[in-house]
Amino acid sequence: MTSWYKIGQLRSTRNMLRLPGTYHKFSSTFHFPKLFTKRNLVQIIRPFMSPYMRSVSVTVHVKCVHGDAVSGSDSESDVDEIMDFYNEPETTSVRHLLYPNCQDPLMKKLNESTTVQHVFNFMREHEHEMNGKLVSQSVLVLWDLQNMYYRARATNIHPSPVISALLNPRDVIRKYVSEVNSHQDFDLLLKLVNECYQQLSVDTLSAVLLYLNKMGVNLQHDVMQNIIAHCEAILEDRGREFTLTALSRFTVTIHMKQGLWPIMISKNTLPYLISNLENCDNTEDLQLLTVCLNSVRLLLSKDILTLYRSKVEHFVDSGIITQKNSKLITKIVRFLNYPHWSYYNMSTVQKLMLVLKGSISTVAPQDLIVLHKVFQTQLEPADLMYEMHDAAANFLSQAESATIGNNPLALQGTTDLFACLVTYSSPERKSMLEKLAQSHVEESSPNTLPTLFKLLRDLKTANIQLCDAFWTKTLQQLENLPSEREDYKLFRVAHRYMHFNNNLGGTYRHYELEKQMIKWLWNEIENGTAGVLPNKFARVASFILAYGNVGQRRAVMSDSNLMELIERLLNMAPQLSKMDSLYISKGLKIASFIGHQRRNISQRFVKMLCQVDAVLNECTVRQLQEKDVKLSDINKMIKCYINRRQTQDTDLFRQNFKIHDSIPFLLDVDLTNVASNLLITNNLVPSILDKLVDYVIEVNERMLGETVAKLLYTCYILGYVPTRAKEFFQIASTLTYSSRNQDIHSLTKFRTAIALCFFQHLPENIIHFIFAVDFLERLDEETISCPSSATYPVRVRHSLMHLNRAVCLDYPETDVPWFHEKYCQQNSLSEFQKPSQLHGDVLKCLVAVTGSEQFVHMRKYSPYFYRIDFQILLNKEKKPVTVKHQTDSKIT
Repeated sequence: MTSWYKIGQLRSTRNMLRLPGTYHKFSSTFHFPKLFTKRNLVQIIRPFMSPYMRSVSVTVHVKCVHGDAVSGSDSESDVDEIMDFYNEPETTSVRHLLYPNCQDPLMKKLNESTTVQHVFNFMREHEHEMNGKLVSQSVLVLWDLQNMYYRARATNIHPSPVISALLNPRDVIRKYVSEVNSHQDFDLLLKLVNECYQQLSVDTLSAVLLYLNKMGVNLQHDVMQNIIAHCEAILEDRGREFTLTALSRFTVTIHMKQGLWPIMISKNTLPYLISNLENCDNTEDLQLLTVCLNSVRLLLSKDILTLYRSKVEHFVDSGIITQKNSKLITKIVRFLNYPHWSYYNMSTVQKLMLVLKGSISTVAPQDLIVLHKVFQTQLEPADLMYEMHDAAANFLSQAESATIGNNPLALQGTTDLFACLVTYSSPERKSMLEKLAQSHVEESSPNTLPTLFKLLRDLKTANIQLCDAFWTKTLQQLENLPSEREDYKLFRVAHRYMHFNNNLGGTYRHYELEKQMIKWLWNEIENGTAGVLPNKFARVASFILAYGNVGQRRAVMSDSNLMELIERLLNMAPQLSKMDSLYISKGLKIASFIGHQRRNISQRFVKMLCQVDAVLNECTVRQLQEKDVKLSDINKMIKCYINRRQTQDTDLFRQNFKIHDSIPFLLDVDLTNVASNLLITNNLVPSILDKLVDYVIEVNERMLGETVAKLLYTCYILGYVPTRAKEFFQIASTLTYSSRNQDIHSLTKFRTAIALCFFQHLPENIIHFIFAVDFLERLDEETISCPSSATYPVRVRHSLMHLNRAVCLDYPETDVPWFHEKYCQQNSLSEFQKPSQLHGDVLKCLVAVTGSEQFVHMRKYSPYFYRIDFQILLNKEKKPVTVKHQTDSKIT
């Protein structure tokens, strides 16, 4: 075992604080994270040592070390995924990786092995002749044989090469790995490795470490610990011997284990990674560096990231990175899009993705999926969206989709590809995908459930039977597989469940899942690290507050547990991050919504909500005073404020919006978030809207029409004419028409057209497109198959009526008929408005002026059904009359 592994022991603590000389050498030129000092390391370690000293066994998973690190994501689709280079399929043979030209007869004989048994027979036959080369080559040949198994198994799962390329290698070769490491002679291989590892070169050591781990040898195994300790010693004494290839294998392998242990080992690699990064001059080295930096990402400072970003931009500007380097671009883009620093890398990511413009159809399916996920987080550059959509459709057309649902692994491999289409898919395609998901829920595994969840989220399905089947299956797997109840996995399930509800208006509940999840999550507070780590506690508290039915008769939480939860929350308040506050506010929002649906809510529940609300207000005040507040941080704070339904006349509300003035808008996603915040709060801030409009005018060529439509509709609802209105409206109308054939919701198209009509910039080509028979027929299909069948069709029809009326009145030259007469008549019959005090006062005044109540007609409608609260008819002499006759032209 390495000195970092048993972290609770005093001997380990002394070793942990022993930093190598190379650290001090490089710390003078690069600013490492502030926490990365001896004194601060003691503070980090002390809480983890305390449970050990009380003889309580606690497993601690430290997710991040650098200051900006937080756990989880505010993404409503799911927790952000991290690159997994460890499980990438091998594209080339590794048999000749270390000794390509070796003429040793024994080596040649070993390389001729075609089965696992052949390798083990060779080892038994030549056990006393096995030197370091033959032992390491035995490891490589065993792993190389998995290539043959992988290809055969992948073809058996599905004949399509597209689907084969999307399969998860770990799932495909699981049986092979199990058979290899359970073989009766596998222990002999480990024994031989342990005897000769000190004879091996660094390249050979790293390869043996990686491939033994891939074949199921745990990093805690004595042999693996010996190899790692030997590599550590080489890093400290003669680290220059580590090539980039060896560094990439080493860092990828040790980071297969979570916690502080791999982080402390990784620190020794930083100086050499920095040196290699400074001298990097080719794409091969850049790819290896990307793999290494991704593995040690929790230790990267802003200075290192800046150096990496500068190197990447230099490669792009110099033409070193081209369309032929699509795999490298994909790796870099995904690394730069890591949620804890993506905000600083947006322009670089866009520049890289634009390199692939015109060649998206040539990228591999798995790379297309990665690029699409990155695009969804930034909504730019729009130029690539259509290419990605076409490429995904082309890949799916190459597979026999009817047979995909017959195999769980095949469905898992293609779900993300479907996600590239589903956002802008037709109702028919969405219906097909829903049926596919329905047929496959029962056979799903822990690996396929996340992909099924994404599919259901993107489909925005309202099929309750399908939702019940999915969450019941999720619960069954949590109950039957203890490994699925690790804290971070429970957090992911909780996150998915809380945001899944958005599709169904917050009405969907799976009570048994909620009950069991609260039980498991509360156990994490009492016996795990969620009771002491704020970022974990926030996620637990969010779910318990949301679904504990606190203050109700059927409450899942006892009063004592509830008070303990609130007390912990109050104590942790000074440590809560912006993301933690957002999690808790989401729980309060759901709890409030559920509480309003029920009666007899206790005053204790109301008091508890007020306490938590006050705590979150204090957190927001503290967070606003922090340095380097990013726009994404502001959006989190405002969203937190909105979730709690706070009033808009407070000083805190004004501070949240005032800080926008000092921050630039960098991406479509920023624009979308800010516009949504203004719209939801019904808050007009001209300076912010003008800044958003200026951004659209500057970068409109790479923006989505839907993003511009949201800003346009916000201006319309708030009644604001931007300073550069003419330019903005021209761009909005152009983008609206150019994106007319996208599968964007018709409600969005109608709202955009209404806003353009209001601002007198609605072009005739949009009018003729919307009021064409083909479009209206597609509208009927959309409303029939939409998820929110109770509300969406009503909103669509009402918006269409408003647009029809506006076009008839403002653009009569287009000859669009008024065809909502009967619809408005039917609505008028069901309208009921309770008379207000103002209504009564106005009626009294009008009666006093006209002389009689019979002259005052209430609740009348204009020819285009604008409602008129009071109507008085006058004759030619301007005197009120009671009845208007069709032939009486003297009445006005």
